[in-house]
Amino acid sequence: MDILCDEGRFYLGGDKTRPVSEVNFERVGDRLLVVVHTFTVPGKRNQGIARKLVERVAQYAREGGYKVKATCPYAKKVLSEEVFADVFIE
Repeated sequence: MDILCDEGRFYLGGDKTRPVSEVNFERVGDRLLVVVHTFTVPGKRNQGIARKLVERVAQYAREGGYKVKATCPYAKKVLSEEVFADVFIE
């Protein structure tokens, strides 16, 4: 499945109104993204899908010169790993 982009989110599968998994973020100012929500349908959980989407937000941040915060507990857990230290701020 390809990761698709829509305003303020990345998602996988289904159509844009009913994705299999999604991560939502908000732009704050010119250089900050805040991840506010992740969701994966129950039958697809625990397969690393949401993680791939959070990783995609980090990639997007790197490409655009953004820093990333997270209010979503899952995204915060993933982004606090050392590999994201260049973009994640608490």
